[in-house]
Amino acid sequence: KQLQLAREVQYRLFPDKPPIIPGYDAAGICIPAEEIGGDYFDLIKLARGRLGAAVADVSGHGIAPALVMTSFRGLLRMHTHGQLDPARIARAINRLLPEFTANDYFITAVYAVLDPVSHTLEYVCCGNPPPLHLHANTRPEILKVHGPALGVFRRVGYTAQKVVMQSGDMA
Repeated sequence: KQLQLAREVQYRLFPDKPPIIPGYDAAGICIPAEEIGGDYFDLIKLARGRLGAAVADVSGHGIAPALVMTSFRGLLRMHTHGQLDPARIARAINRLLPEFTANDYFITAVYAVLDPVSHTLEYVCCGNPPPLHLHANTRPEILKVHGPALGVFRRVGYTAQKVVMQSGDMA
């Protein structure tokens, strides 16, 4: 019964519907392999009409990684309201995460900010497989910028990259 309750709480942390961003569609789904775990995605409406998008996974399985993921979610959402630069957010979370994990877990993540005015997507990749930029009329492009997982190394200089989104593109 407690696992079921924990699963329900975890599902309430996922967005119930995507934010409306004129000219763009956003969607996400999480289908965990077990009842509860460290899988996470988020769509966050930001200032100036921007959209933050995150996909992350905590090392391990079960209740402990799910608890670590709630800490990650809190850190991410706290930092997205103060700044929009994905690299700075990654550096801040990396610095704070060991306080929540006691260095027992790490998180792989991609965090991106879509600016619908400039049609740019700025992203940082932290130990995750690199994201894809699916161009509307050409082959997919594997985005190149990546850094280590969060919570592994104390001082990491995460960098972000920007890509221009054209009509029909997906990322």
